[in-house]
Parts: sequence; C-alpha cells; structure tokens
Amino acid sequence: MKIRKGFVSNSSSSSYTCLVCGNEVSGYDMGLRDAEMYECVNGHYFCDDHMVGTNEDHHPDSRYGCSKSNCPICQLQAITDYDLINYLLWQQSKTRKDIEQEVKAKYPTYEDFVKTWKPTFVSHKDPEPIENEEDEDEE
Repeated sequence: MKIRKGFVSNSSSSSYTCLVCGNEVSGYDMGLRDAEMYECVNGHYFCDDHMVGTNEDHHPDSRYGCSKSNCPICQLQAITDYDLINYLLWQQSKTRKDIEQEVKAKYPTYEDFVKTWKPTFVSHKDPEPIENEEDEDEE
C-alpha cells in the first residue's frame, strides 16, 4: 500500500454560496451535506434553513435536484440580485452596456458614482444601510 504525503491530485476544493442570504462555505472534498445546503432542479443553491416546506419529494440523503416547490427562489420567497438586475434592465428597456455608458458619462470617478446610491442600497451582505458622512454632519 502506497501512502502519499503532501498534495494529493484527486482532492478537490468546493465552494457554495447561498443565493438567499449570501452565506459562503468552502472546503476540500466537500458536498452540499457538509455545507448544509441544497441545490434545486434549476441550479439554485440555498441553506437548509431556507427550505420551503419539507424535502419529501426525493431521497432524504440527496441534496441535489431538490424540487422547485422546496426552493425559496423558485417560489419567489427570495429573488437573487442577478434576477433583480435583469428584471430592472428589461423593465427599463436597457442593456448592461447602456447603463455602463450612462454611469461613465455622468460620474468622473467610482467614488462619485458610489456615493449617489450606496447610502440607501442594502444587499444580502449589507444588513444595515451605510450612512452618508454628509448626513451624519447634519445631525
């Protein structure tokens, strides 16, 4: 029997991100059970805590191919940033390139661009709105 020390070529690193809360889990030879996540039939990854109902539609040990009825994204209990952005682009009849050109024409720097919207934007990774320094001075 051969014992290898150091790097093993068949080991792999896995990383999963919950599309509902943004929780990231990664590790070597890790599966969805280790990450405490599921993947639905549409490829949405989500934490165990976000499961809609009970996962009785398939084998309980399987974390892959979860039913759409159990997925918080398929059930629109949560909407991903990607889907929201694409919806807003469609609603405004614009493309990403249109928006990029508009931003570049209106703002000379990234800092100027961000300070116009960041104080009110809250993403799944920003639990509290970021206060604008100017607002703090006014109080």
